[in-house]
Amino acid sequence: MCKQLFLFFAAILVLNFVEAQSPTIASFSPLSGPVGSLVTITGTNLTNPTAITIGGVSALSISNTGTSLVAMVIPGAIAGKVKITTAILVLAKRDSCTATQMP
Repeated sequence: MCKQLFLFFAAILVLNFVEAQSPTIASFSPLSGPVGSLVTITGTNLTNPTAITIGGVSALSISNTGTSLVAMVIPGAIAGKVKITTAILVLAKRDSCTATQMP
């Protein structure tokens, strides 16, 4: 009985893993801005990211609809790619975004 339950739950986990879709980034805006700026990232399968980075620095997720994610640029961010990582370790990358210093 335990073995059958284990196989049942293992099958559910595998099906969930297979059904998971990779995130894609179609666009983001603005292309540059000061620390504290909100960057809107649009794409698909953006739900439940485990990490968002801008220029290699973690960004703070403000809101997320699955197709539109708003992230805040935090101190230390520089020019670089916008990246989203999900729980299944797939990564979406898109172009470059620049964090500028405030005047």
